[in-house]
Amino acid sequence: MNLNFLKSKKAYIGAIGDDLPSIIPIFLGLTIFFAVFMSTYNVYKNSNDLYSLQNETIKIANTMKSEPLIADWNAFDKACKKVNSKYHWNSFLVDLDLNSEKYRGLNKLDLCDQNLLFQEINEVKKYYQCFNLNDFRNNNDKETVVYMFPITVQKTEFIYPARIYIVTWK
Repeated sequence: MNLNFLKSKKAYIGAIGDDLPSIIPIFLGLTIFFAVFMSTYNVYKNSNDLYSLQNETIKIANTMKSEPLIADWNAFDKACKKVNSKYHWNSFLVDLDLNSEKYRGLNKLDLCDQNLLFQEINEVKKYYQCFNLNDFRNNNDKETVVYMFPITVQKTEFIYPARIYIVTWK
C-alpha cells in the first residue's frame, strides 16, 4: 500500500489557515477588551468634564467676588473683564429680598425668565450682568452649572445685600 497517496490528500491551508481557529478567539477577546476600555474611558471623561466645568465656575466666582462690595456698575463691569475662561459663562446680580418668605432659588429653567435676570438695581439703568444670555437660551440642552453667592452692592449711600449668580456651560 502506498502511503504517499494519503499524504497528498491532506488539506493544507497554510501557516495562517492552520492557526485560524486560535486567532478568532484572540481577536474576539481583544475586541471585548478594547470595548470595555473605551466605555470606561468615556465614563471617566464625562465625569472629568463635569468636574472641570464646576472647577471653572468656582474660579470665575472667585474673580467676580474678589471685592466683597460692588461699589457701582463700573466695578462690576471691571470684574467681568478680568475673567478668562474657555467655557461659556455669565454672571449677574439679583436683589436679595430680606423677607425670607419671598425668597426663591434659581434653577436652570429660571435663567430664561426675563423679569428675574434683568432687574435694574443701580442708578445708571444698566443691568448687572456680564453678557446677554441669548445663546444660552437657544442651547438649553447644554451641560450647565449654576452657583449663587451672597454679595453686597452699594446703591447711592446705602449698602444692600444681593445674590451673584455664576452660570457656566459648554
